[in-house]
Formats: sequence, structure tokens, C-alpha cells
Amino acid sequence: PNTLAVVDILPSQSANCLELGNGNVNCTIDALDPGQAEQILIVVDPLQPGETTNFVFSTNFMVEDNPANNSTSAFVRVLAPGDDNVYLDKVVPNVVDRDAGGTIQVFGANFLPITQLLLNGTPISFTQEAGHPDAILEVTIPSDFETGEYTLLAQNTAGNLDTLFKGLIVYDPDALKVDAVVPHMGANDRAMMLNIAGDGFVPGMTGELIDSNNPLLIYPLETPSFVSENLVRALVPYGTPAGVYDVRLVNPAGISDTLSMAYESLDWTTADDLGAFDFDFFTIPAAPREGDDVIVGLTVRRRTGEEAPFSSGQVSVDVNLGVSGGELGPDITLGGSGVISPNGTISITFPWNPALAGDYHLTLDISSSDLLTDTIASNNQIDRYVAVLPASTDSEVPVISALTINGGAWITAVPAVLLNTTASDVGSGLDYIYYIEYVFDRNLGDWYPVNRSNWLPFDSASEDFNWVLAPVAGVHYLQAWVSDQEGNISQPFTSLINLIAAKNHIGHDDGQIYRLPLLPASFLQVDLTSLTGDADLYVWAPDGTLAAAAFGGEPFEQVIIDTGVNAPGLYQFDVYGYENTSYWFETSTGGSLDTPLSIDEVQGHVKGGDQTLQVVDNNPGSDVNIPTPPGDETIYLPLIVR
Repeated sequence: PNTLAVVDILPSQSANCLELGNGNVNCTIDALDPGQAEQILIVVDPLQPGETTNFVFSTNFMVEDNPANNSTSAFVRVLAPGDDNVYLDKVVPNVVDRDAGGTIQVFGANFLPITQLLLNGTPISFTQEAGHPDAILEVTIPSDFETGEYTLLAQNTAGNLDTLFKGLIVYDPDALKVDAVVPHMGANDRAMMLNIAGDGFVPGMTGELIDSNNPLLIYPLETPSFVSENLVRALVPYGTPAGVYDVRLVNPAGISDTLSMAYESLDWTTADDLGAFDFDFFTIPAAPREGDDVIVGLTVRRRTGEEAPFSSGQVSVDVNLGVSGGELGPDITLGGSGVISPNGTISITFPWNPALAGDYHLTLDISSSDLLTDTIASNNQIDRYVAVLPASTDSEVPVISALTINGGAWITAVPAVLLNTTASDVGSGLDYIYYIEYVFDRNLGDWYPVNRSNWLPFDSASEDFNWVLAPVAGVHYLQAWVSDQEGNISQPFTSLINLIAAKNHIGHDDGQIYRLPLLPASFLQVDLTSLTGDADLYVWAPDGTLAAAAFGGEPFEQVIIDTGVNAPGLYQFDVYGYENTSYWFETSTGGSLDTPLSIDEVQGHVKGGDQTLQVVDNNPGSDVNIPTPPGDETIYLPLIVR
């Protein structure tokens, strides 16, 4: 990283090392015998305090039996002179089997014999590791320790403390249960994200698809990612043969559970599908009142195979809206239509004027007179209940003026972040806040809401609120909505942060988006290292033009954009999985270059790609399903008369 300056390189006799600049050191060993080990020491001078990660990658550019162990990284915290604040960085291992227990190491800085360590507010004893007493604490987790997620707090003195949100998980290995898989079918021309629901989930799980008709055919799920004890997300690999599959998860203790006939992979060559998700069904305003002129809307999506009959043309879309309010009034049926392009979206809206407050059941049905067969019929009907509020003298919606993530940081290396929201209301006063997290989904071609909160009390959830990002590489958008005490809901406020872990993964033909700013009088450098496979990098300027690209077949790709040529602003970095790839994504910035690169200079061997994954200025909007905030509850007591 550019926060470290290389002072000296101390290689072994067998290594020939060369500093390449920009923080890169290349060492070559002509011959390495079986069992032989070589050590290379790089002496650095920290230029500024902060957190940094160093990377190392080895290759012989030949067929490798186990490429997964050819790379590693090391997190380093550089302290400023006189900084005596205590820091918590990580727990190793961060997952403990309740039945076995074990010793964990807590990594950080400025640990003292007087340090207090707490798990979810309860003090726990520790010993300081002999070799690094100020940086590593050792804690014994006994067997039969209570299961759950634990937030660590270390404190030296009053006010000198640090927390690690959900830094440790203790799990019951026998609690594993797979209950449901959503979606239950999907295309095989791209990696498909599965939401696997159940119980007893922990980080470090593996998963696989088992052919329901031939159990000997097994396909590993890619990157199973822990979200909570009840949810794991994983990718069905590109090109999974068409058929019906059982879904199996295996926890770190080796215990597994399988859901039979849980997912169907569809040959998407000639497929053409219209459909929508539950979050595509929206109303404007989000909290309608009786007598309001309300817009009911649906985002319709189309996924088209390369050889589908209408693969290059538009098809018609017909949507019928049904409104049922029971005793609130007669049922209503409205129709809307439009045309939709291959792999495109369209919003169809309807006017609605609910006369009375109450709960209404709304149903939307999608069809097309052009498509003889809609590939997945089960996603053609969407329904939801909409609560229409009674009339109120408070018609002013709250206003959100700011939402910051980690104090406005552009990048985080860890999923745990802090949210701070500022809002105001001139009427009844602020009451609740609601968060949605979005990531880019290549299969959807759009922003996908991967996480939602419940409606939370504004006072407790608007300041230093802990949030754990979904474990997906790239830019994450956080959206806040606020309600007042009369149920009025604000317009959303959206902010972004890029999750760049030490190692990232992208599937074949998958795409991930990063968005980073080019500041005035500066340059922005991105190094993309394909540790396995081959990933490509495209950089798009704020006006949507291609600013730089690196498409080589070698493991190392680099792009530099500089204000000597490029306009300042927010740039989009598209990473394509030319193959199934593990990669590093490293960024560095500095003052304007003396000799900036030409804007048309292609940095690498071009394989192709002239379209953005997502329009550069397209962000998650307000056309999303928002639930009704909690309201006043009436408690009815019996009336007893003597």
C-alpha cells in the first residue's frame, strides 16, 4: 500500500528481487526443490498511521494442483506516536463449535494487564500472548458455552475502548437444518444467487447441488456466504446442467443437512421470461392515506436466452391490478400495458384513490400476448397488503439530510460498519427508521436488496448503528427511510461504500461493480490480481465513456486515471469474471502524475467489452416495496357491569 515505503529487500540466496514501484516487489526463484523453503524480508517505513493490508502472490505460470494456497495477506495497524488507545481487529478462529470449545486469539493493539474484555457485555478472562502481549489476547471458550453471536468490547480506562461487532460466533453443530431455497428455479447461462433459509448456519459452511435423479452427479455451490444463523447465500455455478437438484449444506464440524428437490436449473438457450420480485411492487406515496391519489407500480423484468424466438426484439407486456378491500369497498380491476426489450425492465403504474382507511389486498398479474411460453410462470403474480392510513392534519413527510457509512468512508475491508442518519420533521416528530442494503446482481442486471432492517426506533437506530454488509465484493448502497408519529414516510436517502476484502471471488461471466472518486489534482490507481482464473477490469467515467481498461490474460492488471486527462468525479470500475476467479482489488491515490496516461491508451490485451454493467449514474431509487411502520395499538379490556 502507498502508506508504506520500501526501505530494503532482504532475499535469500536463491531469490532475485526487484522493486517495481507503486508498492510492488517482484522476486524470482529459478528453481525450488521439493521441501525447500525460501524467506524474503521486506523492510518498510510506515508513512502514516492507519490500517493497511499487505498482499503476496506466488506462481510458476504452469498447471497448479492447489492454486488456493498460492496467495495470502496480512493486516497491519500502524499507530501514531503516543497513541495509547486500545484497538480490536479480529478474532481467530471467529467460529467455535459449542460442543468442542477451544482457544481463540483476539488481535488488536495496546492491550494491557488491566484491559477488560467483554463478550456481549459479560467480562471474560484472558491471558496475554507471550510473544506479543500488547497485540494478542488468548481466551478459552469452554464446551457448552451459550450459542450465539458475540460483540467484543475491550477497555483500558473509561473512554479508552473499542468494539468488534459480532466478532465471535459460537454454534451448535447439531442444529443445522435447511428449510427452503429461493428462487426454486433459475437460468444456467449465468451464476444464480440462492437464498438458503434454515437454522444453525455459521461462517465457513460449504454447499453443493446433488442431481435428484443421479446422486453421483454433484456440483459445488460457489462462495457460500453466511448472513445470519437463518440465512446463507451461495451461487449456482454458470453452466450447471439443466435438471432438478437437492441442496446440501455442510458446517465446519462436518455435519450436513439436505433439502430434496429444492432447485431446478433451466437451460436458458431458448428461454424468455417475464416476471417480478416482491420488492418490485411499490406505491407512491409509500404510506398512502384515505382520499390520496396513489400510484401503484410494478417493475417488470425480462430475461432472454441467446436463441429465444424474440431474442433481439421487444415483446408486449400486460399487467392487471386487482384491489380487494373487503368491507372497505367493491373490488377494483385495472389494466396496463407496455413493451419490453430483451434483458430489460419496464415500470407499469396505475392510479388508485382509496376512499377509506384499512388493509387492502393488491394483486398484479403479468402476461404477454407475444410469448407462447413464459419460461418461469411462478414469478408472474405478485401480491401484497397495503395499509391505507386514516386522514391526518399532519401531511408533512420527514426529511433526511444525511446518511453516512463509517463516517463517509469510500472503502471498508470488513463487513461491519456504522450508520449515522440525520433527519427532521416539522409535524408530529420522528418515530422510526428503516434501512435497505443493495448490491449489484449480474443475473438481475440491477440493484438487488440483499438486506433489510425492521422499522427501528429512530432515536436508538440513527446514531452509530451497527450494520453488517452482505459478503459480496463491490459497491454497497445503504438506503434510509424515516417515518413520523403519524405514519408519514420520507423519501429515501442513499449512500455508498465499497466492500473490498483481502480476497474476493467472482464467477464465470459474473460482474461486480466498484465506484470510487477521482479527486481534483490527483490520480487513482487500481491493481487487479487474478489469483486463480482470469478477471478483467473496465473503468467508466462519470459521463459513461470508457476511461481505461485492462483485459490481459496475465494475473496482473493495472489501470490509472489521472486528472491530467480525466475529469474529477465518481468512476465505475467493472470487474468481469472471464473465468471463475479469486482476485485482489487494490486501490491507491496520490497527487497528479507528471506524465499522465493517454485517455485512449489500452492497458492490457483487449478481449472485448464495450457496455457498462450498470449505467454509471443509476442508483437504487424509491420504487421499492416499503412495509407500513408500526402504529398505535389499541388494547381492548372487558367491560364488567354489576
